[in-house]
Amino acid sequence: METQFLTWLLPQLTSDHRLEVPPGDDAAVLRQPGDKRTVVTTDLLTESVDFRFAKSNDDKAFPPAASAHQVGRKAIAVNLSDLAAMAAHPEVVFVSVALPRLGGKRLAEELFEGIQEEVNTFNVILAGGDTNAWDGPVVISVTAIGSVPPQQCWRRDTAQPGDLLVVTGPLGGSLLGRHLNVIPRCREAIAIASRYPVNAALDISDGLAIDCGKMLTASQVGGTIDLEAVPIHPDAISLSTGPHSNKLSPLEHAMQDGEDFELLLSVPRRQHRHLWGTTLALLSPTPPCSLVSLDASQKTLISVTEHQMGRQRDLNQKVLNMCSNKPVGSTEMTFCNIKDVDELHRVASTIAEHLPYSAFVTLEGELGAGKTTFVKAMAAAAEIDPSHVTSPTFNIITIHESPENAIRIVHAD
Repeated sequence: METQFLTWLLPQLTSDHRLEVPPGDDAAVLRQPGDKRTVVTTDLLTESVDFRFAKSNDDKAFPPAASAHQVGRKAIAVNLSDLAAMAAHPEVVFVSVALPRLGGKRLAEELFEGIQEEVNTFNVILAGGDTNAWDGPVVISVTAIGSVPPQQCWRRDTAQPGDLLVVTGPLGGSLLGRHLNVIPRCREAIAIASRYPVNAALDISDGLAIDCGKMLTASQVGGTIDLEAVPIHPDAISLSTGPHSNKLSPLEHAMQDGEDFELLLSVPRRQHRHLWGTTLALLSPTPPCSLVSLDASQKTLISVTEHQMGRQRDLNQKVLNMCSNKPVGSTEMTFCNIKDVDELHRVASTIAEHLPYSAFVTLEGELGAGKTTFVKAMAAAAEIDPSHVTSPTFNIITIHESPENAIRIVHAD
């Protein structure tokens, strides 16, 4: 199959001045742009993990099935998105594919058509790769190479206190189909980099909440997202209200879904209005989400932004151990019917007044059920300003202290 496919493929590859030795040899020889740094990235897509093919002609399962053409395009696009996040100009890609023995040649040709369409769109060379046949699913691995002037690549670990976070487009609901039709922000990145200073950047592949946490952790800064400023894609609204709804709000989809492949940029405050009219967050010198465990002196706080959305059980146990470094020894559960907000305040205040130090309270309920209102009432009873208490849904943990630091409430989601 490999020989037949290469015989079909090689005549279709166009020549380019960036290739000194064209595809078909043991290796490619590249002519790198003068006085540029080389940027290399790689990504791998696997059938049934990153995409699925239709099982029948009337396959209507969710998320939507992909065509081989779409998989080929996406395999290139997600790598180009990584180059965009570094402000690199895309130059060359190498593609390796493992194909099923049965029907592999047809799949290879459809994959190539998608690959070729994407590389043509961004003036990138398909310089080589490899194919193999096996009895497993389709696996496609792409290595992309870009170029950037010295000292001008963007990084995720260089956000600065006082920066503002901005994003290149609306977020959420990508599983309705945008996850198969990725548009890498290569042109936008190059245009922004040529005009404005950007202190840090990354592409949003795992969701704004997780990827923002990655940037803040790497940069050792903090920031609180202004939820009202998060741009919500119409797909997030459709997914929230449509037949495949999982009861998440459009905002939660925008924060969590991922596969958006927009750029998250940390820019100096004076520059942000040249780019967009709204900002997501103002960065601070220290991480606000910085509590998991205390050392022996009970002064050193360890950041938990890496726990975003994925390690709740581990996080809960660490919160249990947080105050005294000793697990809470007993649990008592009480049930009561709360009729209105006034009664909620009375119950919360009573609980706060009688709780022992290091007690752990669990509140369970849907969005809007009143959990944060309950914590506000507990804070007021503990002489903590309740106006500072907000939902920790996207912060994971917030800490509220009384004026004399005599009482601390650790509010975790």
